[in-house]
Amino acid sequence: DVYTACKAKSNDCNYAIKVQNLDSKEKRDIFKNEVKILKNLQKTKVVPKLYDTWICKNIGYMVMEILFKEKNKEKKKNSKVLSEQVFKVVKRIHKEKITLIDFNKGNFMYDEQGNIRIIDFGLAVDYTKIKGKYSHPYAEDYGEFTFEEGKYFDEVQVKFELSSKKEKEKMMKILMDWENNKNVEIPKF
Repeated sequence: DVYTACKAKSNDCNYAIKVQNLDSKEKRDIFKNEVKILKNLQKTKVVPKLYDTWICKNIGYMVMEILFKEKNKEKKKNSKVLSEQVFKVVKRIHKEKITLIDFNKGNFMYDEQGNIRIIDFGLAVDYTKIKGKYSHPYAEDYGEFTFEEGKYFDEVQVKFELSSKKEKEKMMKILMDWENNKNVEIPKF
């Protein structure tokens, strides 16, 4: 759950507090991973500003800048322009050798100036210390993958999530054909 927060004795309410139940090792590991990756990505300016984090009695807290679902209350922008902007932000994250793994439409928001920010790094993978293939302990369904494969997976997810229904159907057919015949080159979108 995410809540709006204000500084004590102030009208400054530009903060969000993310509160997570950490009643299992898996949830605690995912929370710690997200905090670590958000801290590592602060210099990129493509993630929310992270002000503080702590764990108390199996509850994790993150205090971050407040973000918005829509840019300055605008109506949805041209999907091609939006896709290009989100791709640019995701590629910036890839420069830090981090893959997202589970990108979806809910994983990007806007700051007060209208800049795109990526959120939700619980399952993200930091490849700065990983050589070769990696299998995420809490995302076994994805199998093992290298950094390059992880980048490709992120890019396909972004394209898929921001595509029309017709484009999604076309992508699914291409991916299913590839899945059934892995001797062919990985499809490009």
